[in-house]
Amino acid sequence: DHTAVRRLAGGMSRWMLNQVQPDGRTVYKYWPSRGTEAEGDNTIRQAMATICLGRIAARTTDADARNRAGHTGRASTMLW
Repeated sequence: DHTAVRRLAGGMSRWMLNQVQPDGRTVYKYWPSRGTEAEGDNTIRQAMATICLGRIAARTTDADARNRAGHTGRASTMLW
């Protein structure tokens, strides 16, 4: 169902955008049972997330989505 796919994509996009912190960083891993972020990081996964955010921003007229995607840093524009 085309409508269901669009809803799913919209929900996934919103989830991804909600991971962008006010300072532009994204949390790599969060431990809800501890209420803390993991100290590790994965550059490849962060790059892939940045690309996804850029693609979300390119396909929407939602100003909030474009703003959040733009907060990931100038390097993200090179990956789009």
